[in-house]
Amino acid sequence: MKNRIARSLSSTLTLLLVLATVTTLAVPGQNTTQKPAAFEVVSIKLIQPNSGPGRPGMFMNAGPGCSLTGVQVDPRRLAVSAPLFTLISTAYGANCRVPDLMTGGEEWMKTDRWDIEAVLPEGSETYTPAQFVGGNAPKLNSMLQTMLAERFKVAVHREMKEMTVNVLTAGKSPKLTKADENAPGGRRINLRRSPEGMPFMELVAAKLSMSGLAGMLQLATNRQVIDKTGIEGDFNIKVEYDNDGVSRPTIFTVLQEELGLKLESTKEKMEVLVIDRAEKPTAN
Repeated sequence: MKNRIARSLSSTLTLLLVLATVTTLAVPGQNTTQKPAAFEVVSIKLIQPNSGPGRPGMFMNAGPGCSLTGVQVDPRRLAVSAPLFTLISTAYGANCRVPDLMTGGEEWMKTDRWDIEAVLPEGSETYTPAQFVGGNAPKLNSMLQTMLAERFKVAVHREMKEMTVNVLTAGKSPKLTKADENAPGGRRINLRRSPEGMPFMELVAAKLSMSGLAGMLQLATNRQVIDKTGIEGDFNIKVEYDNDGVSRPTIFTVLQEELGLKLESTKEKMEVLVIDRAEKPTAN
């Protein structure tokens, strides 16, 4: 009899503990779902063709469908003009400079340009325009993802795909000029012409890492470049090349002969961002 009473009390106590736990976890009206990061206010306008240079600010131009202009960032505001294709690339950390790394979508996503002005919540993390353009502004990119989903109805997914890539490696004696730690950095690829009028490309960079060089070589080759040099530090680099090898050697030859680096093609599985759906935006 005593054992039966003890077992009954034990069961009752266990039930009460379970109910107390459930009650604590399920407080009426409590929302445990975290809201996605979002801008407070967003203005979206279609930029008419031949409308002029537009807003001043930082820019990036890597070919059709992959450009950002008039980039302005401060603690409470983001302003940028770009095609939707580039906005998706920036928001999701993809690389629109390499065509194979982003697929899907319609042609208007690369041709129509949109002027975006957004108000950030007070206390938002501060980024520079260079960080935003370079994909190093995670909180800002999260807000951009929310805006794209709400206003452009963007949906994407990622998948692995085998593709041809370039791999950057170093020989036994790389010929690299070490950069001054206190010197400013910078990078650009310019179109030049020889005295005879023959076009060629000039790659110039100050205080550039090997991973940074790999990024520039993506622009030069229109292909994903993976840094496997194992070289640390920043360097000053200047080379001239011709994609067709007519007025100058190709970038592959220049890297090996002048810098002691090798750029070779191979097959690797890479993560690809696929655009499943997008619509032209709702009115402001």
